Amino acid sequence: MLELLFVDSELQLVPEIMQDDKQIRRIAVERGKRPSELLLDSNFMHSTIEKHFPGKSNR
Repeated sequence: MLELLFVDSELQLVPEIMQDDKQIRRIAVERGKRPSELLLDSNFMHSTIEKHFPGKSNR
């Protein structure tokens, strides 16, 4: 049995302003999802977050 525990996690979808970004679209295709269905993941989307929200990449 798999148990997942999310402690003090902030989950949010990729903001609309970022959904047309090349990196976001590539990740969406790889995962078989639309960009609007992706969770914002700073590990994989750091450069895109920094581009759209300079200095706030830890949001």
